[in-house]
Amino acid sequence: MVFATPRRKDACHWPGSLWSGSLWPAAAALLLAGCVVIPLPMGEGEVTEGREVLLPANEVPALLGRSRAAVVERLGEPGALWEERRILVYAWDRVHLKLLWLVAGGYRAAGGIADVPTHYLLLIQLDDTGTVTRAERCTRPMTSVFGDFLRGWADGKPCS
Repeated sequence: MVFATPRRKDACHWPGSLWSGSLWPAAAALLLAGCVVIPLPMGEGEVTEGREVLLPANEVPALLGRSRAAVVERLGEPGALWEERRILVYAWDRVHLKLLWLVAGGYRAAGGIADVPTHYLLLIQLDDTGTVTRAERCTRPMTSVFGDFLRGWADGKPCS
């Protein structure tokens, strides 16, 4: 003898999940179109470009008033230098997320894994004597062009 209990109407709903609410239509549309994208979190991730500056954010203000030579001795040579505005740029990318993607249609399919990098910067501005007057650790938005972001920072716009 098999005993079955009736299901509650809300038994399939998982409150707070990614699949509740309005994501179902989007997921169904992608699946019906033959497209699947799966995010793969990478935790701490890995540095994929540049050289990471191992300087905690709370130590960045301690660079103020130091000479360029002292900064280079502590952090190494910068990845870029904007001589006209006297800005040292330390830049690196770290991948915290990868996307597994699959596209299928007819008898063909393609897929791969794409990195989603986070762009980190340590920007240091010097005065005429080579002393640090401004230093800030930034995360550049993916939609921002490096040159435009740097130009805005040089003009006094804060990172955040």
